[in-house]
Amino acid sequence: MVDGDGPWLAGSRIRLEHVRSGANLQTHPAPGDDEQEVTASALPDDDGWWTVLEVG
Repeated sequence: MVDGDGPWLAGSRIRLEHVRSGANLQTHPAPGDDEQEVTASALPDDDGWWTVLEVG
């Protein structure tokens, strides 16, 4: 899902949604260390936005 319903372009914000479950891929700091944790949630929030860096 592209923010603003446009095409996937470098710099676009997107949500990655699992088709069958409707869950969104999200990321946030992992507890206790300096790494990121990736989860899926049926409730979209700001942790679910990703930025496209390059379109091939």
